[in-house]
Amino acid sequence: MKTRISAFTLVEITMVLLLSLLLIGIVMLGYRHFEQYRANQKNKSDELSEVLLMHTRLKSCFERAEQIKGGLNENELLFIDTLQFATCKISNKGLMFQQNNVIDSIHIDLVNIQIGQIANSDLISFLSFEPKNNIAQRRFFYPKQYSSKVLYNAKKFEHEY
Repeated sequence: MKTRISAFTLVEITMVLLLSLLLIGIVMLGYRHFEQYRANQKNKSDELSEVLLMHTRLKSCFERAEQIKGGLNENELLFIDTLQFATCKISNKGLMFQQNNVIDSIHIDLVNIQIGQIANSDLISFLSFEPKNNIAQRRFFYPKQYSSKVLYNAKKFEHEY
């Protein structure tokens, strides 16, 4: 009597291995693309966080300051309430804040930097710029409104010199 042993043939095993390898290759390729996409999204998220940090910092300085004056160097702003509480240096490579002897840099490529100055005084009326990559998809504009007392004092002191 002949008993038949049920088993897979060599061709069947080879086909299963080839299909498994093909499936593993497709999954690995998809995973690599997913990792690249995730890294790209993380970079965009980090850039957006830097832009929002910069925006929050500038907005709070503009709101807190009684006066904003141009510094000794070009593109330097001095934020003053009763005392000078912060300095901000603006360049194409980003912003550098100095407050209470602590220096904090925000590295964002900036373009179209504009600093407006009130005529016949050293007071700054606005700051405007755009991030180069423009992740936030907007132009940042920070206006400064001065009280008539501050404007009067600024013009009065200018004539004394």
